Amino acid sequence: MIEPRNEYESEADTEDLANEKLMEAGLEARVDCRSLKDQGLQREPTQHRGPAITSILERGERSFVADRWGQEANERLRLAKEMDELERERTQVQEQWIDLSKDLAASLREREWFKTQTLSLDERRAKSRENWQSYRKELEIKPDKDKVKGKEQGLEQGEDEDRGKGKDKGHSLGKDDDFSM
Repeated sequence: MIEPRNEYESEADTEDLANEKLMEAGLEARVDCRSLKDQGLQREPTQHRGPAITSILERGERSFVADRWGQEANERLRLAKEMDELERERTQVQEQWIDLSKDLAASLREREWFKTQTLSLDERRAKSRENWQSYRKELEIKPDKDKVKGKEQGLEQGEDEDRGKGKDKGHSLGKDDDFSM
């Protein structure tokens, strides 16, 4: 079993003793042995140089440990800045998304409103013409065999003359027929 170095056996005991001494000295500072995260603090822990590194730096010499700590600190600052920028971008995207969802809802309401409106006579004519033209295109794509046979028989019987005279009998509609009023 390892014997404690002094009469205090834990960090909590050391913390209590230190805080008693600080209070006796009339200082408001206190010692807390919990981690920064457990204390609710959002900062990086500091690194203490210690007497060896302090001595090296005071002599004006280069300390590789201090250099490494400086590089690490710069990297943490760079990452913190990048995280801040990403958070700002995330907030902007979220705000734009909310705006777009509002616009989408408004567009859907507007579309429903237009559906409820009645069409004017001109609009109905245009819609009918559009439907008729699409129907004619469908017929051109896959002609009905019976209609093709009937057309051939009608031409053989001389109905082409009637067609030229404008009679309705056997009249076959062409692509360019116009039904405008």
